[in-house]
Amino acid sequence: MTSHQAHNLLISAQDLTWGYPNAPTMVFHRFSFWLYKNDFCLVTGASWSGKSTLAKLILRQYAIPKKMLYHKQEDMAKYTDAEVQLFRRKVGVVFQDYKLIERKTVLENIMYPLAIINSPLGFKKSRLNQILDIVWLHGYDNRIVQYLSGWEKQKVAIARALIHNPDFIIADEPTGNLDPTNAKKIADIFIQLNTMGHTILMITHNMDIKDYISNKTQTREWTL
Repeated sequence: MTSHQAHNLLISAQDLTWGYPNAPTMVFHRFSFWLYKNDFCLVTGASWSGKSTLAKLILRQYAIPKKMLYHKQEDMAKYTDAEVQLFRRKVGVVFQDYKLIERKTVLENIMYPLAIINSPLGFKKSRLNQILDIVWLHGYDNRIVQYLSGWEKQKVAIARALIHNPDFIIADEPTGNLDPTNAKKIADIFIQLNTMGHTILMITHNMDIKDYISNKTQTREWTL
């Protein structure tokens, strides 16, 4: 159960107003948003409504105005480059197109975030076994990613997002490339993760998936 108290607030947008340089209209106009620890938030909307842009703003891939976007009540506009990098290490990201290293193995892809931060080997092994159970990937360790199906690749991407035990996970259209049956299986994985205490921010245009998740677990929903 999510506790919406100040100390559990992870990300918040307060009257976010933002647009691309030289664009005729703003992407966001006085948009407010909250992500608390243990939330399952669904962000929906039509194409070009700003869903993926919201994820990129949260990850500080774009410059943001002051006093509009906060991480644990700290103004993210004030983050230095080093602080942005530290923040990103606390976030797990799952993309529609997987963004895996195709010529490397499943294991190498999953462990990649830990290699970047030089995590202890003991932690890697224990964390890996737990995650392989969650995403049903035992026995896939040495398979080359480029030969996997889309459904299998997305499970690898979820495992990679989990391996460093992030504060929260951003899933940007994680079922966009999958057929309806496998899309629901991916949704079930995120539902399970949320039940286990993981904080999920899922971006989707698929209303069937939105309804499927909403009918199976408690969610908060934002429409752009």
